[in-house]
Amino acid sequence: MLYTEKDVMSARSQLLRRIGMTAALALVPNLAALLLMYTARIEGLSVALGCLGGALAIFYWGLFVYPVLAYLRFVREVVGGRSHSFTGTLTSIAEDSVREGVPCKTLYFHDEDADDEKLCYYDCCKYPAEGLAPGGRFSVSVHGQSIVSMQSE
Repeated sequence: MLYTEKDVMSARSQLLRRIGMTAALALVPNLAALLLMYTARIEGLSVALGCLGGALAIFYWGLFVYPVLAYLRFVREVVGGRSHSFTGTLTSIAEDSVREGVPCKTLYFHDEDADDEKLCYYDCCKYPAEGLAPGGRFSVSVHGQSIVSMQSE
């Protein structure tokens, strides 16, 4: 199995850390704006600092939090969802793609039982360092089109 509950817990803890950091980045300029508003009465500067805090939160969320959230959704779905297996020959490895917010390798298999070609996605984080050679025969377990486990025969 490529994914376990440990992967879900790891992604969840990383997500919580990043959400905390986003909250801190958003609160610091907003608290400074409130302090300025009540002490110095500089309205324009407090509005600018409030906008800066909101912009930092949106920027940080999109750049650092959303990718972890997408990966957590993906791993939860793969760990808890139904999967099916087939045996096939790896025919080709296409370019990398992004599926459900997760970077993946695109693999094509020839399924001997159904006599057709199957498109599958292998998570780049879990992809073997030595790579895969086309022409190899594998037993593949998939959830949708995402590979859950893959063993050479």
